Amino acid sequence: MATLKVKDTSSTTQAAGDTPSAAMVKAASATVTVTDALGRSLALAKPRPLDNLDFAKAAGGDRINLVYLAEVSHLKFVRQIDGEAIQTPQNELQLRALYQRLGDAGNEAVQQAVAQNFLRADSTEADLKNS
Repeated sequence: MATLKVKDTSSTTQAAGDTPSAAMVKAASATVTVTDALGRSLALAKPRPLDNLDFAKAAGGDRINLVYLAEVSHLKFVRQIDGEAIQTPQNELQLRALYQRLGDAGNEAVQQAVAQNFLRADSTEADLKNS
């Protein structure tokens, strides 16, 4: 199991003078850096809209296999490995290459960091009462 060191490299709180829109843009562009079990630094960020489209196409387009997609969906968050820029995979060959490059340690670290930092947690009972 990977030991994660998560570092948020941008502030997601609204600074004095920031408009709500500027704060949302800043939060959307937040980068999270994790260190996998092999000591590699992996920078992650929320995918841009076109990244999502490109990734869907790379993962199979109209013939998407949901089990396959669940196994590789975290890859669209990877922006850097040890400071080297990573592009969102544009085809299945690139997707498979990134998955293999990360290996077990990298894939586990990225999956955990995505779950902790980018996926919305289930609504709590208090949230439901306040809606």
